[in-house]
Amino acid sequence: MEYRLNRIIANNTRVLLLLLLFGLLAYVNVLKGPFLFDDEHFIVKNVMIQSLKSIPDIYSSSVTEGAGISANFYRPNQQLMFAFLFQLFGLNALPYHLFSVLLHILNAFLLFKLINSIQFSRTASFVAAVLSCCILCRPKPLHIFPAWLIRSGTFSA
Repeated sequence: MEYRLNRIIANNTRVLLLLLLFGLLAYVNVLKGPFLFDDEHFIVKNVMIQSLKSIPDIYSSSVTEGAGISANFYRPNQQLMFAFLFQLFGLNALPYHLFSVLLHILNAFLLFKLINSIQFSRTASFVAAVLSCCILCRPKPLHIFPAWLIRSGTFSA
């Protein structure tokens, strides 16, 4: 069994494709979901992401300032990502969720590369990446609602 797995994951492209498959299967329920919770302030009501002319303001203000809320919460790269997504897709939640999930999968692949680079076997590295991608950060059964988009800010910070 381990020999078979080693043959399959011998190529980084296959590892990435497997993580993509597992990640999309794990998060397929979030892709159809609406904006939830603080997405309202970070995306829906945030005028700063509605124009690329606001990019300087994004890098000099709080995340929620564009929604008229004063706070000390600074995540400009997340806001920049939301601004680009808004320009391409408006307020369609699917691309925001998909981008967040793909970013999560990419981070699992980077974890695989990191663990493998510090002399762990490819199998151990792959198992850690799959656990990270599909189990450790996956919404639990009590949280069937779509994953928060705010998570993408954590991954891009």
